[in-house]
Parts: sequence; structure tokens; C-alpha cells
Amino acid sequence: MCCLPVLGMAQISDRTETNCNAESRSIYEVGAAGRPLIVASKGLDCSICMNSAPAVGAFAESYAGQIEVWGAMANRYNPVDPTCEGVAAWESNYDWTNIFTFLDLEEYWFGIGFPTYHVIHPETHEVVYQGGNWNTASNTAISLLESLSANDLQALFPSATVHAINDEIYVQIQDRVAGAVDREVFNIVGQLLVR
Repeated sequence: MCCLPVLGMAQISDRTETNCNAESRSIYEVGAAGRPLIVASKGLDCSICMNSAPAVGAFAESYAGQIEVWGAMANRYNPVDPTCEGVAAWESNYDWTNIFTFLDLEEYWFGIGFPTYHVIHPETHEVVYQGGNWNTASNTAISLLESLSANDLQALFPSATVHAINDEIYVQIQDRVAGAVDREVFNIVGQLLVR
């Protein structure tokens, strides 16, 4: 089966998911925090899903606090509903410590098969990518993050030119007054953005 990406979809309705620890998160809450959201629909009994799971876990670790990753768990072949024990084993086996993982018993996030990735824009709540390619999903979320960072910097420095080059954001400030102090800009997780 071929998985085609879906780009430029309409705004998604807010949805709240609850994990096995009775913790809840909603799509719009993630967006309000300024974070792109990736929802990874995975089958607990899906070998392709298992093979890509470590990359998803590593990505969530690398972008913790910047890009939110959810794991929507179902069964692909087993007609029995997935269990919290199965989800806990998955989280442990694939180091999904930074992923909000929940049972998708309604298969709301199922998409066109397993795995399916949904990337949701934090401001517009649009699904900007839906498909089965993890690299495309993760790169789309990174692009959203870079775009948001560049827009935030442009708002801070209206006379500046903001460029994103190779995952780095550069701000060129024109008309700098002689003797002005240097400025440093940090993001919410303490990373230096501008010096």
C-alpha cells in the first residue's frame, strides 16, 4: 500500500486524549504553548511500526519542550483491543519517555494504515502533513518550529532581516545605534537564539 502525504488540510477540531495514567492533553493546549504536534499512530503488533519506533523516541528526546509527540496506540492485526500493559511495554522497549502515549481504541488517528503520522500546526491547528513517512513528518515539524522561531524574532526586531539556514536562524539588525548594548535572545528551553 502506498501512503500519500496530505498537505494543507483544514483546521482540525480540538481533541483531548487521556493516557493510561489518567493524564489528559488537548491539541489546542499544545498549540497554545507554541509547539508543533506530531501524532504517531502505531500498531502494537505492527513490525513496521516497531522498526520506526526508536527513531520516534530519539526525536521526541531531542526536541523535548519544542515539538510535542503523541503516540496513538492500536492493534493492526490482533482483533483484541490494546491494553495499558501493552502500551507500557512499548514505551519501555522503545524509550518513549518523552512521548504522550495513549490507547486509540476508536482508531481516530488511524489514517490510511500503520504507521500514520499527523503533523499539526500550533497556530492554525491545520494538519500540514498526514502520511506514513517518519522523515517527512519529523522534517515538517522541524520546519514549523524554525518558521515560528523566525516569526517570533521578526516581531522582536521589526527592522531586522531574519534568515533560516541549515537549521540555524540568523538575525541581521540594521541601523544599530553606536554604543548600543549587545542583546542575547533565548528560547523557552534556554537555547541561545541570537547574540
